[in-house]
Amino acid sequence: MNYTIKATNNNVTIGSQSFNTSEINLATISCLSEEYYGELETNVSNGFLQILLNSIPVQGLPVLSALFSLLARSTKESYKIKEDLLLKERYSVISDLNPMLKIVDASYDKKTTDGVNYYRMKRAVLVKKIIDGDLTENDADYIDVKLERVQQKLNTGDWKSAKKRLLDVVIEGAFTQSFYDEYESDIDNYIANNY
Repeated sequence: MNYTIKATNNNVTIGSQSFNTSEINLATISCLSEEYYGELETNVSNGFLQILLNSIPVQGLPVLSALFSLLARSTKESYKIKEDLLLKERYSVISDLNPMLKIVDASYDKKTTDGVNYYRMKRAVLVKKIIDGDLTENDADYIDVKLERVQQKLNTGDWKSAKKRLLDVVIEGAFTQSFYDEYESDIDNYIANNY
């Protein structure tokens, strides 16, 4: 998918970036510093700048969020930017939804990323315990299987549902009370700070 941005009528200049009615690929907009993000957002919100997906206008906080993420990254990560923009294709579908639904939908981007990163970190802890001789591979696999339903919910950004799945997990074998308490504390803290 190809995201572009253009001015709807007259030229718009933000920082050192000039926009006119010709479409510019989002991946080429890399010269704006963070001080101009608010101005860019205002111009998009007011309709002076328009974000398009394959020349079809798209709107909403998720698209702006994708744009700001793009602007914050180095050009060396252009391949990752393109991948991120591909994932934003689904937002063209929700562009007609009411603003509250857009905000709720957008909130799951961060929760999902946080959930994936959290579980990867926990997996790294298990691998380190294997390396250090504190756990066997079978123990780590047992723990991983025990937490499969929790992981599924974390990977989709559903932290409250992950907590409910954790409550169903039986503490036994290699999955000790200590492991359980650690997961419970981490998830509870995340919910308290992000909901």
